[in-house]
Amino acid sequence: MSRSLPDRLESGDQTATVTALPDGSVDRFYEVFDGERRVRSREAFGEAITTGHSPAFSVRRTSVEPGGHAVNMAEQAGLLGNDVTLVGHLDDPVFEEFPVETLSMGDPASVGVYGFDDGDVLLADPPEGVAEWSLADLRTAVGDRFDALLSADAVFWTNWTTFDATPEALSELAGSDLDGNYLVFDPGSLSARSPAAMDRLVDALTDLGDAYDVVLAVNAGEARALADGIAAESAPEELSDVTAFLREAAALAGAVVHEAEATVAATPDGRVRVENVAVDPVRHTGGGDRFDAGLAHALARGWGWEDALRLGNACASRYIATGESATPEELATFVRERE
Repeated sequence: MSRSLPDRLESGDQTATVTALPDGSVDRFYEVFDGERRVRSREAFGEAITTGHSPAFSVRRTSVEPGGHAVNMAEQAGLLGNDVTLVGHLDDPVFEEFPVETLSMGDPASVGVYGFDDGDVLLADPPEGVAEWSLADLRTAVGDRFDALLSADAVFWTNWTTFDATPEALSELAGSDLDGNYLVFDPGSLSARSPAAMDRLVDALTDLGDAYDVVLAVNAGEARALADGIAAESAPEELSDVTAFLREAAALAGAVVHEAEATVAATPDGRVRVENVAVDPVRHTGGGDRFDAGLAHALARGWGWEDALRLGNACASRYIATGESATPEELATFVRERE
C-alpha cells in the first residue's frame, strides 16, 4: 500500500539537488491608507481613485523581504531538505543571509507589494539591462559549475515576464549536450507576449525535451494564454484539455495548471486532478512559487504525479495561510489537520 503524503514527508528520504534561476527582487510590503483609515480592498481603492474622492493616499511599509519566483521556490525547496543553489539577480544586502547557496548575476528588481484583503497589487521596477540577459550571463556567474548545476535532479527556470530572451536561452541550453533530469518551467504572466514569441517558447521547450523531462507549471490564465497564442481559435476550452494540448504541443513530460481550488495535469500516466484545501489567506502572492518547489521536490525524488501535485498544493496553501514557507514536519501537520 502506498504511503500517505504526511508519511512521505516525515520519512526523510534522499536529498535531491535543485538549481533555481534566474530572477531576484527586493520586495517591500505596504498597507494603503486614506487618511487614518486603511483601504482594505482593491475595489474600494479603485473606486476612491475613479470617483476622485481621494486624490492622495499614504502607505505604511510593513516589511522588506527577499523576493522573486526563483528566490521563493529556492527557499521552500531548501526547507524541504534539498541541496539548493539559487542563481539569480541578488546583489543586495537582503540576500546576504539567504538560507541556501546563492550565486548572483547582478542587481535585483525592486517590487512594491500593496496589500489588500482581496488580493495584492504589485509594482515592479526591473534592473537595468535585464531584458538583454542571456545564457552567457549564467555561464559567467557559475563558471565551471555550469554542467553540474544544470544537471541537477531538478532545475527550476522562471520569469519570462522579465527576461525577454528566455526562449533563446532555453534553445541554447537545449544544444549544450547536457544529460539533465527534470526541468520545471514557470513563465509567469504571458500578457505581454506575442503569438510569435509564444511559438518560439514552445519550440525551445520541445528542443529541451532531448536533454530534460520538461514540466510546464502555470496557472489557468497563463495556460489559456499560451494555448490561445499558439493555436488561436482552435485552442481547447476545458482546462484539462488545455493541459493535454500544451503537453503535446511542446512534447512535455507534464503540463501542470495550479489554481486555488485544484491542480490539473497532463502526464505520462494520463490526466490527473488533485483537489486543494480552502484556507483563509494571509498572503495573496507567492503561493505558486511554493507549489513549484513542492512539485520539483517530489519529481526529483521519484514520487508519483498525484503525490507531486498534492505536495505542491500543500506547500502553496500552507504559505498562503501563514505567510511562511514550511518544513516537511509543518506540512505533514497541515495536511493531517485537513484530511
